Amino acid sequence: MKNNALTSGKKIAVTLFLMTAIVSNAQIPVHPLEPQPGMERPKPEALKEITTVKGTVSKMAVNDDFIYDGFYLTGN
Repeated sequence: MKNNALTSGKKIAVTLFLMTAIVSNAQIPVHPLEPQPGMERPKPEALKEITTVKGTVSKMAVNDDFIYDGFYLTGN
């Protein structure tokens, strides 16, 4: 009798643990937020002409974190 009660107690404990784990890991679906005033996407602008520059890269520019973020051109 003692062994049977211990086994059923373990089964109850395991069942409660699994139920708690399932409930705590369940995720509530997140619905996309409605855009608030001022959060609209900007309207696409017409294509703009850009300037073309020709030359030879003479030096690379780095920032304080040593990440390349520009370069110097030598041209005629």
